Amino acid sequence: LGVDLPVDQEGIVELLRRQGARVAPAVLKPLAGALGRLFDGAASLLVGLLNLTLIPVFFFYFLKDLPHIRAHLFDLVPPAWRPAARARLAEADAVFSGYVRGQFTVAAVLAAVFAVGLSLLGVRFGLLIGVLAGALNIIPYVGQLTGLVLALVMVLVDFTGWGRVLAVPALFAAANWAEGNFLTPRLVGDKVGLGPVEIMVALIVGGELAGFSGLLLAIPAAGILKAWLRDAVALYRASELYGRETPPTAAPAAPPDVNPA
Repeated sequence: LGVDLPVDQEGIVELLRRQGARVAPAVLKPLAGALGRLFDGAASLLVGLLNLTLIPVFFFYFLKDLPHIRAHLFDLVPPAWRPAARARLAEADAVFSGYVRGQFTVAAVLAAVFAVGLSLLGVRFGLLIGVLAGALNIIPYVGQLTGLVLALVMVLVDFTGWGRVLAVPALFAAANWAEGNFLTPRLVGDKVGLGPVEIMVALIVGGELAGFSGLLLAIPAAGILKAWLRDAVALYRASELYGRETPPTAAPAAPPDVNPA
């Protein structure tokens, strides 16, 4: 092996010390990297769970203080503009309220579907996982992904064959298809004034611009923006500019000021 083995105790100890000093960095460096990634992942998970906990708390206090916030905002609006501002705010309130009611309705329907489906498939804790998946579905993609992962883990732990392993993703895929094509367009999209394509575009743009928060607020923000744009178009069509028979002519340009040398 290319190593002279000592015969006395002190030599053996010295040899082990030298070999340990040589091998330790090669072993400890990957171990430290793995532990660092593990701690980073755990920290990210804790932050995500904390955010999920803070979101309903934030909305509770926001809705509680909304009348005071609205009153302070109206104090900053010029009196002549307040009727229009109240109308725009009423539209935004109707869109947001419709979105919240629609999302809770979709979540309740999906919770029932997942709970019944997983229970019929014999998934351990299927009822609890189904209710959790439906409740978290208020946040786009989070509920169904969480439910699918938990259900697959339970099925693999109690593995009895590939039938259930394939049936669980099939259940979530069917529910996702039904949500995207029927539930969300009719229970959420109709209340916020958005079609299926507009909802998809809003989620993509919101996710790109603001990440998780963008996904959460994309649909109501898009609905409010669409309502305000519709009002702006109506004002434009009722304006004098839209009703002109002839296009406005530009004033003749002034001749250049030429100073003789």
